[in-house]
Amino acid sequence: MLRKRKKSEGEYREESERKQAELFWLKEQEAQQHTWDQQAELDYQDLAHKQQGRVEDSSYPELFDYKKTSNYNVTYMGVMMGLNFQPITETGKSDFVEQIDLAQRQGRIPWVANVEDARTLTISRHEVKITDTHKLQVYHRHTLHKIVGIIYFEDAFGKYMLSLQMRTDNPICFDFFIYGVNNESDGKNICLTLAQAFETIQKKLRC
Repeated sequence: MLRKRKKSEGEYREESERKQAELFWLKEQEAQQHTWDQQAELDYQDLAHKQQGRVEDSSYPELFDYKKTSNYNVTYMGVMMGLNFQPITETGKSDFVEQIDLAQRQGRIPWVANVEDARTLTISRHEVKITDTHKLQVYHRHTLHKIVGIIYFEDAFGKYMLSLQMRTDNPICFDFFIYGVNNESDGKNICLTLAQAFETIQKKLRC
């Protein structure tokens, strides 16, 4: 009979830190979840209205599976680091779009996406992972407990983009990772999938 290997002190410490991070994340996300759910439903209603000419159902589809991953095609546009900017909401979206426009004019964010910057965005129960399209190289790992918010928006040229807002060591400053998406539908579906991931994990942590 095989004996179960005892965990090392480092492994116990790492597990303890992970649990503390998850509890902190849960507390933070509970304060946001109601807003996320409301906006996710409104987003899907709006999308359904544009695609079908009417909204047949107020519910939105289940895009996140706890045991699987959800993959989307995006293009990495750049990152704006250490911005003293409040968590993005629908009311604050226009202010953020102005920040993006300024970054584009300053050359920090490109006007046009480069083909070589094509990426795969993968949402799982642990993280949002950014890889090359063949999933051989990992460029970014955005752990869920560090994600503050996500929005999609349309830039000055009518191109759809996605911003992932990440917390930093400074509680009043955030990093914003910017990705281009193919269309409005992809932008909304990524936001919906991440919102559902948060909701699902919260339920798991409460059990």
